[in-house]
Amino acid sequence: RDTTLIDKRLLKQNKGDVFSVGYVTYKVVEATETVNYRCSYIFLDGGSLSKSEIDELKKVILKKHSDGVSWEKLSDEYTMDGNTTHGDTGWFFGEEMVPKELQDAVKSHKLNDIFFVDVPERQWNYIVKKTFDDQIKKDITVLRANGR
Repeated sequence: RDTTLIDKRLLKQNKGDVFSVGYVTYKVVEATETVNYRCSYIFLDGGSLSKSEIDELKKVILKKHSDGVSWEKLSDEYTMDGNTTHGDTGWFFGEEMVPKELQDAVKSHKLNDIFFVDVPERQWNYIVKKTFDDQIKKDITVLRANGR
């Protein structure tokens, strides 16, 4: 978080806004806001496992987690996609980074929620834990004029 007066003022501005700080006037020519998401997942491959095997694994994994096994350890043990980050997606936005179904589900859940996401046409099945609150990033381009 920015703490300077100009940075605080900038974060409140929208495209087209004009404002002054001291003897300097600014006009916001571009303002975009992006929401980033982050979660951890366990991938179960529907091409290798039957629906009943996947459903059973989901129950086993949730039971182990409720018994105190860490999500990272469970991901390392069960994920079927070779992920080496303990299931952590890192910060992401947009469908080019994760399947749309996963992104939409993460958007609609709260921190520490555990939920299932299936992508039927690809036979992809996820058990997901939302590990961070959403991160809002605002990019602003301004014109600056010195003087009164």
